Amino acid sequence: MRDKVLASIKRVVDGEATISGAPKPPLLTRLGRFPLTVNDEDATAKVTEALKRRLGEDRVQPASNAAASEDFTVFARAWDVPSVFWFVGGTDPKLYAEAEKAGTLNELPSNHSP
Repeated sequence: MRDKVLASIKRVVDGEATISGAPKPPLLTRLGRFPLTVNDEDATAKVTEALKRRLGEDRVQPASNAAASEDFTVFARAWDVPSVFWFVGGTDPKLYAEAEKAGTLNELPSNHSP
């Protein structure tokens, strides 16, 4: 999908430059490129079980897919080892439950939020 989006951006930018009579083709530079992070299934099961034993069943839940870029996966691939990327929540449980009920979870502060 990323390749398709980047190809579309290039096509549009090149077309606009051509139509506008630009003297040179545009130069596009990709920054911050990381491969898709995919958790190892066996390692994920082990980590999930360990976290549930330590924190309790009700405090560990699966995360949905996220479209974030992350350098974490580069290390696992370079070392050819299984990896598990997880999220740690720090929101008051009552506030979280209220936001979940109201459908406003995306409005809660999270990592990297101002």
